[in-house]
Amino acid sequence: MAPTNEEKPTQEPKKAGNGEDEEELEDQKGASGQATKDMQNVSKYIADFDTGLDKKKLDEIVSSLSAVNKKQKDEASLKSEQEKIALPKENVELIMKEFDLSKQVAEKHLRDNAGDLEQTLKVLIA
Repeated sequence: MAPTNEEKPTQEPKKAGNGEDEEELEDQKGASGQATKDMQNVSKYIADFDTGLDKKKLDEIVSSLSAVNKKQKDEASLKSEQEKIALPKENVELIMKEFDLSKQVAEKHLRDNAGDLEQTLKVLIA
């Protein structure tokens, strides 16, 4: 008599331990498996990050950044205005010679004092 379907021995695939299943799954998925894993890690990080913030702290950070941004714009504007100041060559050379400064430093001191030689000399002496 031939064996029936119920009597045929079935071969079940070998079940590996939990760690081995993950390795097989990762090997099968390759880059997409790693991408999924990375996205889960990012999602966990964002969830942790969201719960740790409150509106007051965010407002303080934003206002602080706004103040820094305004200060940088003001400094850039001031520098732009100072660069427009015409400096007489004789004044730059005098400061360079008397205080043993480079041309750039002498020009900076003159520009800081709106090109006023007398005021620049007072500042450098003081």
